[in-house]
Amino acid sequence: MTDTTKRDDRIVVSLDPEAMTALDRARREDRLSRPAYARAVIARHLKSGGHLPTEKVAR
Repeated sequence: MTDTTKRDDRIVVSLDPEAMTALDRARREDRLSRPAYARAVIARHLKSGGHLPTEKVAR
């Protein structure tokens, strides 16, 4: 039998809580790859004024 489950790696990042809830649901249902989910979460963090660390904190 052919697997008809589709994984979508295209992300539209939004600060809308409903959109992030849909993103989380897609990840849980395995319709979204882990790297695509990670990119969306990082983009959401950056768009909300956050920043990425420039040095490793834990060694």
